[in-house]
Amino acid sequence: MNTLSVREILEQVADGRLDPTRAAVLLDQIEDEKAAAPTGAEAAEPAGAATADPVDTTTGTAGTPAGTAAGAASGTGTAGRSGPSGGSVTAQSITRVQVRATSRRVVIVGDPSVATVAVNGQHTVRRDGATLHVTGESDLMPGDGAFVLLAGGRWRDIASRFQNPGQLLDLHVRVNPELSVGAEVIAGSLQVDHVPALDHVRVTAGSLRVRGLAAPVDLLVQAGSAQVETQQVAGHSRMRCESGSLQLTLLDGSDVRIRSDVQLGRFRTVPERTGRDRDRDIVLGTGAAQIQAEVVMGDITVRLPEGSFR
Repeated sequence: MNTLSVREILEQVADGRLDPTRAAVLLDQIEDEKAAAPTGAEAAEPAGAATADPVDTTTGTAGTPAGTAAGAASGTGTAGRSGPSGGSVTAQSITRVQVRATSRRVVIVGDPSVATVAVNGQHTVRRDGATLHVTGESDLMPGDGAFVLLAGGRWRDIASRFQNPGQLLDLHVRVNPELSVGAEVIAGSLQVDHVPALDHVRVTAGSLRVRGLAAPVDLLVQAGSAQVETQQVAGHSRMRCESGSLQLTLLDGSDVRIRSDVQLGRFRTVPERTGRDRDRDIVLGTGAAQIQAEVVMGDITVRLPEGSFR
């Protein structure tokens, strides 16, 4: 019999002490025990216990332990439902994390000590199959689109948000480096460090900084700026700058061919190529990997290891 409460399970997942697959099994056991309990016992169950929606509980103050625990574990709540009572439970493992944020400062860091993902900052989490979706929206004046009556404690809560807006802006995500990661940020900033399997990035009206990238990536910059450091040795990447700037730094050991498609923008390399090389593909090594660099009305600069291209 499971001796952990729902809250304890969620907190252990958030701290990285409990694997989400095991947590899903424990949560299913709790649901089975509740279903088998008498009706009177069910009525006495606290309203905020296992029946609470873990996604909604994360909309409280940014960075609170409750928000972090619920956010990190809500993706496991739907992981593999048990069959008939007493039957075996097969929980689908999480293989991908998708982060979306608006008007936030987002930092994603690869951390091998985390089983899947741990999040600090105001957020919601939901699970869709093997993908865990982490969403952070900046909302200083929460409401339903109509109006909000501010009185008593509610007014003090809103006032504290205006006095400490930075606490609501930061969204720090630690993710296991074995997982694939995608990120989309609008009107904010995104920093990604030591996440080798980052494969999907969208930045609109914001800034991007990526270090330690090793996987092929689909990257789009719209009205923003981006700096990407990567070592590419296999696969096909697409990097598109519709407006703004993109600086791509290829690290030593890269084995890649870069093709450029320029419309109204500019594409250049550092060091600058001269003569016939200006219009040719950029090739490092044997060109095993491929990068399609597309410029609409922006600027792409590719920094190459000295003397390593032809």
